Amino acid sequence: MNCFRFPWFLENSPTQIYKKLWVSSAIKDRQVEVRVRFEIISYCPVGLFERLSVQINDLVTRVTEWKDGTLVRTLNDRLLLLQRTKEHNVTYLLLATRVPGRELDQGWADLMPIVNKAAGLLKEWPGVLSYLFVDCGHCFGRLDSQEWSNLSSREIGHFPGEVLYTDRPVHLTCPRTGDDINPALVYPSSPPRKSNPGLLSDVGMLCLAKQLGKEWKSLAIELGFTLAEIQRLQSDNPFSTEDSIFSMLVQWRRRQGASVNVSALAAALTAAGRKDLADSVLEHL
Repeated sequence: MNCFRFPWFLENSPTQIYKKLWVSSAIKDRQVEVRVRFEIISYCPVGLFERLSVQINDLVTRVTEWKDGTLVRTLNDRLLLLQRTKEHNVTYLLLATRVPGRELDQGWADLMPIVNKAAGLLKEWPGVLSYLFVDCGHCFGRLDSQEWSNLSSREIGHFPGEVLYTDRPVHLTCPRTGDDINPALVYPSSPPRKSNPGLLSDVGMLCLAKQLGKEWKSLAIELGFTLAEIQRLQSDNPFSTEDSIFSMLVQWRRRQGASVNVSALAAALTAAGRKDLADSVLEHL
């Protein structure tokens, strides 16, 4: 069961549980680390890390947490780390998991939904300058545990975040050493399927909003909105239910970031009792 504590009740330094389960496990079990990081330049939105930590609750259970990090266990019983650090004017948001080499695809399956949630949150601040990178898992095998935690280490090669949404190549070279490496260290097994952009445009969202009625609150819950957020949507649009629905759909699209897809929307519509709209939506695939 997940529980929450106010930030000022959390330890400032990483906990002993983290050091035992995360730092030691890589040395003992020789696992491979799959690691993605966001680099946020100059201004990092207040509450970004905390909001991400809360939004992943449906995907994980908490193991231990401190002020700038949380170690969780995924539904597939794999450890996953979220950590925030700052060096000079750069804030690093690290998302990582460790798996045996034969389970890299499963590791990516656990990690990518959280990466997409982070990307979706950052879209709420369009003026914030941020970059997404995939650190080279091959490089970690050449470092000790202290160097692994140094995100600015020049010993770690990295790839642009676009590779997360690109077909996996047959061959791949480490940008740091030039060695041939396993492409699964960097590329997920298959990129998210692109959805019809027209349906997910503002016009498409508005057309869908016009067809929804009282079941829109059930749809909002299926899409991950809390009751408090639904009430806020209503208070922001007191004279128009249609505007509340449209705002909800646009916010959902923003939260999904690069992973937004029609299939997820159709599944939520079905669960909310509007299979007719779900079938109509799927025709756009």
